[in-house]
Amino acid sequence: LGLVGMMRSLALEGRVADVMINAIAPVGDTQMTHALLPPDLLPEVQPETVSPIVADLMSPICSITGRIFTVTGRHIGEAKIVETNGWTKADTVVPGDLFAHFDQISCDVNLTPHGEMFASVGSAAEALQAGPTTLD
Repeated sequence: LGLVGMMRSLALEGRVADVMINAIAPVGDTQMTHALLPPDLLPEVQPETVSPIVADLMSPICSITGRIFTVTGRHIGEAKIVETNGWTKADTVVPGDLFAHFDQISCDVNLTPHGEMFASVGSAAEALQAGPTTLD
């Protein structure tokens, strides 16, 4: 997440000067991935299949910033970072709390997308103000 944080920081700073910053997470046939990808997929994921997306993001008409795009051959998606509702304790968190409440911490219901930097701080602040999730 460090690189995503840096990209989003640059996107926030660049926005004031109309500089758009995004990230691309491609799947391509490289020396590192060649043996890992299904052979029938290899012709579809040549490195040049990412070039059109790079060109779009570098275009002067591009107003998209702070996003992560996945590119796998002819498929383009957007990767999103989300946060669960989590778990809030009444008193100080101690070792073992993560394991004891893992199911609640990692529950995929009501996910909050983090499109802007510091969004997770706002979510955490709201949870702290709301009080503990459980009585322990």
